[in-house]
Amino acid sequence: MLTNARTLLLLLFFFLATTASAAESAAAMLAKKEEILQQLAEEGVWEANHVLGRFYEFNEERNPRFLSKARLYYSRSAQQGHSKSLYWLGHYLLGQQNLNKRLEGLVSLCESAILGERRAQVDLVMIPRFYGNLTPKEIEKQCTIARQRLKSGNPIDCHIADCGGESASSSLPLCPHCAEKAARFELAWQNSGAPSMDRFFRRRIQYFSLITPDQIKRYRQAIFIDNQRIDILNRQKAAKHPAKAQLAQQQINKQLVQEDLARDLARLKPKIQALLDKINQHRTPESRLSIEQVSEQLEKRLTSK
Repeated sequence: MLTNARTLLLLLFFFLATTASAAESAAAMLAKKEEILQQLAEEGVWEANHVLGRFYEFNEERNPRFLSKARLYYSRSAQQGHSKSLYWLGHYLLGQQNLNKRLEGLVSLCESAILGERRAQVDLVMIPRFYGNLTPKEIEKQCTIARQRLKSGNPIDCHIADCGGESASSSLPLCPHCAEKAARFELAWQNSGAPSMDRFFRRRIQYFSLITPDQIKRYRQAIFIDNQRIDILNRQKAAKHPAKAQLAQQQINKQLVQEDLARDLARLKPKIQALLDKINQHRTPESRLSIEQVSEQLEKRLTSK
């Protein structure tokens, strides 16, 4: 909990931010705001980490390094159970191409929703309609992990979310209120009679059908703009390091092919097995095909293209 002095200092920062003299340069003002907030964060004012995250996020155009700093401070704030920081971190990680980071993003969104962030509750209902490979079942699985983490007081996996290195992740204190809020959520869910978290969140946002077409349109536009921003950043990196970018793209393509193949095989396995049974009737025991052999050959052909 913030002391009165620290609360007043935060208010003073916002006052200075809005009443700065026009004579002062933008760069000098940014540096001063950054200095004040970093001092507060170092003194243990955990709310300052979220404000620092917002500061770096909104000034990203001024300095390309600010995005990584925003991620760092949002991660530290999220570790303290700040629902809005968890929400930002969730969407940031969902925008990454690495599967583990995307799943970690779902965990963060679930934690944000459990801690009461209404936007996260809406997004968890809507995400399966916009991200084809993130199903309600997958969301339910990651939300189970989220509930366990909140109960333990450790919402963030710092190795994936990057809270500032291994030394920083081990020194971050436990979330002081996460377990209590998670318990209240579990009780509310149980009393609602909803069979799943998805259904529970739908009721909390007064059912998905009441979300207007305009809201869905804005949501689509937000995803499109965010993906555009990520694409521009990736193109900038590729221009600086073309060989590394080409190798990384090949690895990503291979991973995507493997994931698509695994999903298709899981869905079509009964039909493939029935077809193989018919084929194997006309083959000797040594020349019969197994579904594992078919999978291996398909993967080789697809990844070699």
